[in-house]
Amino acid sequence: MTCSDWISIICASISLVVAIVIAGLQLWQSGRMAKFERRQDERDERRHAEEVKSRAVSFISKHYADRGLIPLCAMAAMHNDLHYYSREMYREFCCMTLEVQNRVLKYCGLDLRVAEG
Repeated sequence: MTCSDWISIICASISLVVAIVIAGLQLWQSGRMAKFERRQDERDERRHAEEVKSRAVSFISKHYADRGLIPLCAMAAMHNDLHYYSREMYREFCCMTLEVQNRVLKYCGLDLRVAEG
């Protein structure tokens, strides 16, 4: 073998080692990014759950004196949520998302679920 053959083999070996190292680093980085994304998703889900809870508790607190009317709010929301109800409690309940509406019903201990229809 000539000197140029040895140089070619050494360069090819170094290129192979560098390619393997880069592949390993990319795998490691993708694992870190997946963990980061998972943490972000969990944090977003926690924030969303806290917001839903906060809105439900706020509604219940605001209308505590009329809490007996909450089942009627659910019926109004299922009947026609676009109708302009004269009672502010109904209007406010109809403007909430289904998730918040159902959380209000759950916190009030009612065995009801608002469903889209």
